[in-house]
Amino acid sequence: MDNFSTSIAQSSPFNTETILMSNMEAIASGVRARIEENTGYTKKITDETIKIAQSLGIANTEIERWVDYRRNRLAQETAQIKIIKNLVNKTFLIRILTPDK
Repeated sequence: MDNFSTSIAQSSPFNTETILMSNMEAIASGVRARIEENTGYTKKITDETIKIAQSLGIANTEIERWVDYRRNRLAQETAQIKIIKNLVNKTFLIRILTPDK
């Protein structure tokens, strides 16, 4: 285990594996969001869902409520991803600036 991982393990009540797995999941979420944003994937999913809901006869007011809910949820995810990116950047910066002992 390197010094960085050791310091995490010593300063946290969680075990190192849990912390590292959480960090990897955070990174994967950021990658997913970037891919979705760059490819228009999220918009395609929303548009297709609206078409299916309309074909099933779901009221436009309900569809609009769902669209608002989805936009709010995606905005929250985007905000969380920005926070995660900042934390990851700080972590790497600390690791780069902290000499190994």
